[in-house]
Amino acid sequence: MKAVKPPKFWKPPSSPPLHASLQVNTPSQLINSEDQLLQDLTTKAIEIIDLSSTPSLSALAIQTWQEKVHKLATELRATYNKKVLMTVYASLLSNTIGVQQDALQATTVDILNGALLDGLLTPLGGARVGEIELTELIDELTDMQLGIVEKLPALIEKKNPGRYVMLY
Repeated sequence: MKAVKPPKFWKPPSSPPLHASLQVNTPSQLINSEDQLLQDLTTKAIEIIDLSSTPSLSALAIQTWQEKVHKLATELRATYNKKVLMTVYASLLSNTIGVQQDALQATTVDILNGALLDGLLTPLGGARVGEIELTELIDELTDMQLGIVEKLPALIEKKNPGRYVMLY
């Protein structure tokens, strides 16, 4: 079969194609944006936990807390970066373990952990992960929790200096 030649009057377009003007993320840009996302989500999570642990919150402060916690939960569900979600999860665990939690703080942690797990279990496209991936994920989260539990005495000492803690 003979190749069809373009007509003689045809010229290649002088302007670059549309896709050439789109920004391509280089690996270093991706790492920076991942780090930025991680820092942003972790900061928000810790800020919300700090807010929820404030004694006797006013009605306005509770409303602010509700708005912040649900906004962050939505962001976490929309983040499909496993590394970021796992790190925020670890940060939440390490910032709440060994601290007396009141009802509001416990609710905060539950909501955010639920959102984190939703984000981890629902990849792009909305399809649930398979059983093998789910098992691997649970193993990773368990390892992460065990790693944090090993550091528990130091974490508690950091949160409550000078207190002797006995773990059972």
